[in-house]
Amino acid sequence: MFQQAIAKNKISLHINPMQQFNSPASNLWVNEFNRAVAFNQITTDDAKVLKFPKKVTKGGDVFGFELSTVFLDSRNNIRVAGHNNYYKHGTGDSYIPTNGPGFATNLVDQLEDKEIIAELFYAENSLYALSNLGNLFSCGQNGAGQLGLGNFNATGQLTKIPGISNVTDFSVSTDSSGNFVHCLAVTSSGSLYSWGNNFAGQLGTSVLNNSTSPLLVSGGALSGKTITKARAIGGSSYVIDSNGDLFVCGYNGFGQLGLGNAVFSQTSFVANGEKADEVFGSGVYANSSFALVLRNGILKAAGNNAVGQLGQGNTVPLSSFTTVPGVSEVIDVAASGGAWPSVTALKSDGTVSVWGNNQYGQLGTGPSFESKLSPVTPAGLPANIIQVYQSSSSTFGFMNGFLLTSSGELYVAGYGGSQQGTGRYGTSQPTFVKVEHGKHKITEFRPYTRAVLAKTNLGELLAWGYNVQFQTGTGAGAEVAIPQVVRI
Repeated sequence: MFQQAIAKNKISLHINPMQQFNSPASNLWVNEFNRAVAFNQITTDDAKVLKFPKKVTKGGDVFGFELSTVFLDSRNNIRVAGHNNYYKHGTGDSYIPTNGPGFATNLVDQLEDKEIIAELFYAENSLYALSNLGNLFSCGQNGAGQLGLGNFNATGQLTKIPGISNVTDFSVSTDSSGNFVHCLAVTSSGSLYSWGNNFAGQLGTSVLNNSTSPLLVSGGALSGKTITKARAIGGSSYVIDSNGDLFVCGYNGFGQLGLGNAVFSQTSFVANGEKADEVFGSGVYANSSFALVLRNGILKAAGNNAVGQLGQGNTVPLSSFTTVPGVSEVIDVAASGGAWPSVTALKSDGTVSVWGNNQYGQLGTGPSFESKLSPVTPAGLPANIIQVYQSSSSTFGFMNGFLLTSSGELYVAGYGGSQQGTGRYGTSQPTFVKVEHGKHKITEFRPYTRAVLAKTNLGELLAWGYNVQFQTGTGAGAEVAIPQVVRI
């Protein structure tokens, strides 16, 4: 459902099935399945796209907001579209076909004076928003207490998480059911907080109990440490301190913590001897978990290696972080999720290396669809690549690689759905081809597995892809095979 979280206008709407609003202050209609099919226009002048949610650590989305899309507009309002199960849009209503729609609720009742939403994050059926004052808000699914609101109840209103403030870094894990999600947050004082699912000790609290509220994680290996980054990847947790030292805990069934063993769980944070600038990887609950540690442009890998996602030239899992050969000067990584991950590494010279699963051609190394056990550079790539992404869902097969150039051209390879944006449908593409976005210069984009949104240099919104849940915001339920400009 496309609706808007009003950060400045403080408007609440009560919406009935098939109700049409024609006033200058709103332009929204909803159908009997409680999916909005157009953006809610709050002012008479068009808003622009400000930013998309933070790229999840793995750089590709499995189930996360898969049937929905979300972004911040230029007025710092949250805009959502598509399937609204578990109230994840934060509009106060839910996708319940037997009951119909409910309320579109003001999401900012708890915002302080001059406070605005600055960043968005999502996982499965939960949405998180970070304000410019460092307050964290959440809504949606809450089966593991991942909303941090002190209970296990789903909520349809973006609510301030109590007991934590001055948040500077946040990470939420992924899981196909949404019941094994955990969160990590770092504050301006360098403190670490954790909450949510704790099946393998990923909260770092030395016990295996879930937590519905943020817990301060201190003592032990973290005693006296100033934490700067935290990454929740599957059932594992990785944090980096001000000296660049890496500390880990949680699920370790594939050796992805890099501790030299594959003991199932580590319930408190320990140092693994690695230095890190960033940690990437993927993991869904206890499946296909692996991690990539980046330090000074060099990548090291540990964990599951079923399709060569560790880039070692084989499929042997590793329990200690080992350098990925032939790759250097790395500045970003996109590592898709699911049982068969793909990896794209972006280098400082604007080139990329790819490895791992290639069953739909998402690595762009065609004409074959063979997986790559070692890093390779696809032939015929454009110059000056600045953004990379691997969108994926192994369950549904929506696996695509995306590359964005400094000139604003977007390229795609992989699964042959409408999310290619090439006008072709049903044929997987094993080499990178340009998305048909015409003369529009793209500056940022976000694949949501079944649909893709992009921001142009003029702040316009382009949308295309799978649209059965109306997640493109184009107002029609058909596939959108060519990017369209969506008025917001």
